Amino acid sequence: MTTIALDRTDEISTGRRDVVSRVRQLAADEPDQVFCQFLTGRSSQPITYSELLDAANRSAAAYLDYGVRPGDVVLIILRHGPHLFSSFLGALLIGALPSFLPFLTGKQQPELYWTVHRALFTRIGARLWVTWGDNLASMRQSMPDLCTPVHLVEDTPRDGRTPRLPGRAFSGPAFLQHSSGTTGLKKGVVIAHEALIAQVNAYAEAIDLTRKDTIATWLPVYHDMGLIACFLMPLMRGVPIVAMDPFEWVTRPTMLLDAIEKYRCSLAWMPNFAFHHLCGLAPEGRIWDLACVRALINCSEPCKPDTFRQFAERFGSMGVGLEKLQTCYALAENVFCATQSSFGQAVPVWHAENSAPFLSCGAPIGGVQVRIVDADRRPVPKGTSARSRSQEPVFLTGTIGIQRPPARPCPPAGTALAISASGATARFTCQGEWTISSSYMALITTPTISSSL
Repeated sequence: MTTIALDRTDEISTGRRDVVSRVRQLAADEPDQVFCQFLTGRSSQPITYSELLDAANRSAAAYLDYGVRPGDVVLIILRHGPHLFSSFLGALLIGALPSFLPFLTGKQQPELYWTVHRALFTRIGARLWVTWGDNLASMRQSMPDLCTPVHLVEDTPRDGRTPRLPGRAFSGPAFLQHSSGTTGLKKGVVIAHEALIAQVNAYAEAIDLTRKDTIATWLPVYHDMGLIACFLMPLMRGVPIVAMDPFEWVTRPTMLLDAIEKYRCSLAWMPNFAFHHLCGLAPEGRIWDLACVRALINCSEPCKPDTFRQFAERFGSMGVGLEKLQTCYALAENVFCATQSSFGQAVPVWHAENSAPFLSCGAPIGGVQVRIVDADRRPVPKGTSARSRSQEPVFLTGTIGIQRPPARPCPPAGTALAISASGATARFTCQGEWTISSSYMALITTPTISSSL
């Protein structure tokens, strides 16, 4: 087991505080420092640390008016915008459990969307919904029996006296993060403050994240990649971000390259398809200065060598060669990252028998142990691959609305659990790196991820 010993004296860098304490510290020490440049169309809106905290305080006061108390779940369904951050932090300020969920888009079937989410809403039992007016009309039409109070984000005061909220130490359950739902109904994993701090510290150490970095993101925050890597981790480390609307990015993907060039962004996370999307829609002959990039991280399964080859051929001369194209593997049940490739070198390729090649997902980050097991939960030897056949559900301490297995003791902190899941394919190489070649993966978890409710 790798432990992380940090000898820095800066509390923002070392991550000894929870996210609420960190925001308060940054707002007090660096009130005018910009945390986020939010891009919309051709314009940008800067959000300073003091503005972020003020908006979060106003959201918190609004939630209190609805009777929200510590431990209550606040479901947030909003279009992408600056209010996303303050709506989430406002719930954290009063000890409630915020949770982002995707909103209904024009490309989705409303009946299917509401059928799936109605079951999820019933299971969670939220104390408050946060959304906007037009979406509320759709919600009431599709769920006429909805009785949960709803706060419209446009009704949150935009100015005036910021309410004073009592200071408190934050520990235990922090927020509710939903898995993608690939293997069934989305699982709501309760992430504890301690687990978030541990993840941020370990992952920041793995990628050598410093306050000299700037993160560019178009990722939705209801996904752990957007929530942790591109919002909470930079916030807790005092690292600025440049945020874009995911739907605007899909129609104009080169806005990411524009943002990297203009704001000298050094890091970005994307799924595999996004690399292809950029290659396909970047105009021929157009050149960007991308020398500031330290890494563009592919967080998918599988990560494909051909994707990186095409991207390096298109953008290598602009400053993003193969050594800056990296991979990681993450899952909500582990807060976010479990494995990360090594910066500064090309990612190793796994050539499987009777299969297309895959990129390594890297080695486990500090504090994480990974074990691949077969259908009978027997460890798989190094250098081989395994595809589990188990159809049993995955149970995690701290999930909401999922029956837990009886009398399963929680191992000591720092002990890793290996849980077999249906349809997962993985390989552990002799170099200590992992290759994940299936989207049905739920093998990695630690008992410090979440808190029992």
